[in-house]
Amino acid sequence: MTDTDVVIIGGGPVGVALSIALKAQGLDSVVLEKEPDIYHLPRAIGMDEEIQRCVGSILGLDDEMQALLTPLTSAQFVDADHNRILGFDVPDDFVGRLGYAPMGMYYQPNLDALLRSAAKERGVDLRVSTEVTDLVDRGDHVEAVVGGDAAVRARWAVGCDGASSPTRKRLGITPIDQGFDQHW
Repeated sequence: MTDTDVVIIGGGPVGVALSIALKAQGLDSVVLEKEPDIYHLPRAIGMDEEIQRCVGSILGLDDEMQALLTPLTSAQFVDADHNRILGFDVPDDFVGRLGYAPMGMYYQPNLDALLRSAAKERGVDLRVSTEVTDLVDRGDHVEAVVGGDAAVRARWAVGCDGASSPTRKRLGITPIDQGFDQHW
């Protein structure tokens, strides 16, 4: 058994960023990630200025994050004949109200590596190749079962295991559809 404040199920950018933010608030966490390595392809590719502010200011990784980002200065939606339907252009040096470019593009495996490195430097317990097979509510704590009779005991558990979240499915939590209004 391991005692910690928070067990985080999923070691992607959300779970690892959470572990860094918790550490900054004096809370310990154990991050459990089933995969042995960072996924080699991007799933997310951009962050708006609010997320940039969070990674930069809240997590204390501003310089490192900025080195990974390329400001998005233009985006166009075109029809089959390449006629512009909708789009925007932003001056190269434009900075939004939060002090960042409105949108920064990045290669997710690089962001994942940055976050994991920062988490380890701050003393976060990040365990890869560790799949959670059950989550048990004991009333005053939870237990994340990681194989056989091994478990991580924590005050709280947070599922950060992606869109197809086995944690959410295991707990019978149905996702909330926010109602995307475009058909494409």
